[in-house]
Amino acid sequence: MPRIHKRKLGSRKYHDYTQETLERALNSFRRGRPIRQVAEEFGISKSTLSRHRRGQQTGKIGRPCVFTEAQENVIVDCIALAGEWGFPLVPYDIRLIVKSYLDRQGKSERRFKANLPGIEWLRAFLKRHSNT
Repeated sequence: MPRIHKRKLGSRKYHDYTQETLERALNSFRRGRPIRQVAEEFGISKSTLSRHRRGQQTGKIGRPCVFTEAQENVIVDCIALAGEWGFPLVPYDIRLIVKSYLDRQGKSERRFKANLPGIEWLRAFLKRHSNT
């Protein structure tokens, strides 16, 4: 059974703050308060505040997606086209489309067994593209 993971604040020692809290801390720092005092008040490390102030390493936490946004849009278009033609796809069909896409591109993705994505990847993919 696939896992459904939702991290709670306080469950890890890094990134234990919301984006709103970070913005408030940065605004407080920009108004002239010492970085150490701001870090203690908001519970955000000094190095994190410093990096965000300089604009360094502000990307998402974790491993990047397998495909770029443009590649995922190609896959979404293929799924939509099959639906328009009257062939609704089941989850396994979508996984096979992704496998054939990787094979045609000549890429081998180590995260997938034999280039066939798993159920969890499919759920995350559908969640990312639920509005299309």
